[in-house]
Amino acid sequence: MADTQRYWDGAVWTEHVAPMTGQPASASTSSSNSQVYMLLVLTGTAIGTIMAMQSASLLTGTGSNWTGVAIVVAAAILARFVRNSIPAWVRIVAILAALASLANVIYLENELDNKREEISNMFP
Repeated sequence: MADTQRYWDGAVWTEHVAPMTGQPASASTSSSNSQVYMLLVLTGTAIGTIMAMQSASLLTGTGSNWTGVAIVVAAAILARFVRNSIPAWVRIVAILAALASLANVIYLENELDNKREEISNMFP
């Protein structure tokens, strides 16, 4: 039987059998899934944060910045759903990056609005 082990008495195999001990196959799969989730969350967090922190101009606007916010928020949401599969520090990093990215893009939007208003006041 594949899930049992037979004992060796030093000369011959005995009739005594016992269930296999050790790590079941599902534990290694769980570890592999955990690593994949952690990689997805950290990669999404990094890419989203970089996109959200780019500079913006009056001509280009903040479209790509908002895309970055969406990516990092999606990574934080994924971290929430797989919270039992990844370390707590990964979830914390994802959440902090999402908050920082959102705050940065809101700041950029406000600054661009101020510049647009300033320019429109120059040309009545």
